Amino acid sequence: MQKFLSEIKDYVIVVGSVAEGTDNNESDIDFYVKTKSECEIDKEIESNNFSTDNIEETYIDKIIKTLERYNIQWESLFVSYITTNSLSIQLEFAPIFDIRGKEQSTVKIYGIELESLVSK
Repeated sequence: MQKFLSEIKDYVIVVGSVAEGTDNNESDIDFYVKTKSECEIDKEIESNNFSTDNIEETYIDKIIKTLERYNIQWESLFVSYITTNSLSIQLEFAPIFDIRGKEQSTVKIYGIELESLVSK
């Protein structure tokens, strides 16, 4: 889990109960998936023969590749939302978590420090 979290930490922000410190034994970990920079998206389009087909605006594609590399089973219940179903704790990834009005912080998960957003 530590290696996986280290690989995805630049692409996500922890939100929800784990970020707020209100998690319990039943809690999952919610990850807000960051949006790619315009420059990065432009480079991907260019390398895709200037087509926007299969180009993601968020890092969800990188999350999927990393999950698969670590043989972590996942499913997508709707567009841009991924949840794991093979770990002792469920991980949820989406760019649609509400982050408005939150302030930046950090949280340690399995010893890895990750960016988080918490209520003011």
